[in-house]
Amino acid sequence: MFRSGSSVVQIPVEFRDRVGFGAYADAVDEALADADPWRAFCAYVERVCAMQAADCGFTDVLTVTFPTAKLFEAERNRAGAGLAELIARAKATGKLRADFAHQDMVMVLMANAGVVSATTHAAQDTWRRLVAYLLQSFAAEAAAAATRSADSGSDVPGTPPPTGVEKRPDAQATDVARSTSCSSLT
Repeated sequence: MFRSGSSVVQIPVEFRDRVGFGAYADAVDEALADADPWRAFCAYVERVCAMQAADCGFTDVLTVTFPTAKLFEAERNRAGAGLAELIARAKATGKLRADFAHQDMVMVLMANAGVVSATTHAAQDTWRRLVAYLLQSFAAEAAAAATRSADSGSDVPGTPPPTGVEKRPDAQATDVARSTSCSSLT
């Protein structure tokens, strides 16, 4: 058990030893060894989400800090640096959307945790579908399509805005989010 802020968190047994602590960092290292940065990024996201689906405690291990567990924090820091490099490489190819940030991986893990939790007893592989949709939305071409839809001034991609209707100033951001999520479903 480790104290994190005012909470006490139990680290799962498989993460207490050196092999377990390094599993996440090793996943990044293996992805960095792939010559194709986009393929490496996708494989990394799939692998980490698979690790999470196999062990629900994995989310806590990745999202809670354990300042008194020096080895664990060192491995997490190594993984964070590797993830930043992986993201930069994938962006450099032009295949990963330019606005993807390392913090988005926390969002991925939170979303995957919700799906894994909700489908534990039925449809256990549903997380794979979520990850596929997320990876589609992270592609630069999906971001470009979303921007084109938003720039058209329409709430529905491919349709002109109604005559005489002024869009709210914040509508463009809503359009981008809406068209990005919808484009991955078609």
